[in-house]
Amino acid sequence: MILGLLKRRKEPKVKRLKHWYGLARKLADQLQITEWKHHYRRHNKTADWLANYSMDSGKSAIYGASEEEQGHDLRRMVEHWIEGDCRQWQSERDENGEQAES
Repeated sequence: MILGLLKRRKEPKVKRLKHWYGLARKLADQLQITEWKHHYRRHNKTADWLANYSMDSGKSAIYGASEEEQGHDLRRMVEHWIEGDCRQWQSERDENGEQAES
């Protein structure tokens, strides 16, 4: 649902989603995102690992990009999973002959 709204640049009707849509839209515009694609959890190890971590630990956490947070164990694990996911997605693009948009 959210990806559909972002693709069409259409704000959600549900009030509690408007903030998150606005934040995602702002970040997407700053990063010049031109394509939206859903990645199922089996192909998104980062999301899968984070969901399991949160359920197992009973905690949620927010980390930013500051220097002091770069050495945190959770952040290092997320970076590890993100690198693997990005390699997998790029490999799939290459196999399908897709061009990266610039």
